[in-house]
Amino acid sequence: MLGVLGGMGPAATVDFLDKLVRATGAERDQDHVPVVVWNDPRVPDRTDALCNGGPDPTAAMVTGANALLAMGASALVAICNTAHLFLPGVTRATGAHFLSMIDATVDEVGAMLPPGLPVGLVAGTATATSDLYARPLAAAGHPLVLPHPADQAEVMALIRAVKAGDVSTNTVDRLRRVVARLRAAGAGAVIAGCTELPIVFAKDPRPALPVIDPTAALARLAARVFGPARLAAA
Repeated sequence: MLGVLGGMGPAATVDFLDKLVRATGAERDQDHVPVVVWNDPRVPDRTDALCNGGPDPTAAMVTGANALLAMGASALVAICNTAHLFLPGVTRATGAHFLSMIDATVDEVGAMLPPGLPVGLVAGTATATSDLYARPLAAAGHPLVLPHPADQAEVMALIRAVKAGDVSTNTVDRLRRVVARLRAAGAGAVIAGCTELPIVFAKDPRPALPVIDPTAALARLAARVFGPARLAAA
């Protein structure tokens, strides 16, 4: 049983579940991944906690992880990039095993880009300024290109817009302009490093760079771990 620690935010959780269904390659209902979902939007904002001293989300995440384990989950996923900065504490408190969105994404960067080619990152400020992506990408030979401060503020505004339900053409165009400047800075692809942003990229027929979607990467990883071949062997 896969446990989905969601609510961070709700639309991103639904997006993950849709991508998990499409990644599984099932031929019948029984081939799909058994899933339990904890979709609690009351988890304190992760970026606010790390950047502004806001409430720590760890206790709320521990509550969700324990609930998923009690419902029979054998491995968990957290549908938030920034939440991965808190997962060591959640794991210590619960013993839960998390499949890593970050590791899955870095693996897909390596499969897409030749060594040495920089990759851009559009993400919440806490993720962008941490080593969450920078360290594993550097180890894989891919320098990270970040938006300039004004563009990073624009990324945060776009994340808030999507959380409020705005995935309009204007939102798509604003994100495209940020990514175009990452391309001009040398990026060969861009990571949609906040789980709201793949929802915007999905509406862009001509993104300025190839997009690496961490939500889809995590869904593909979960499908490999829990998919039909694994279930048949269980």
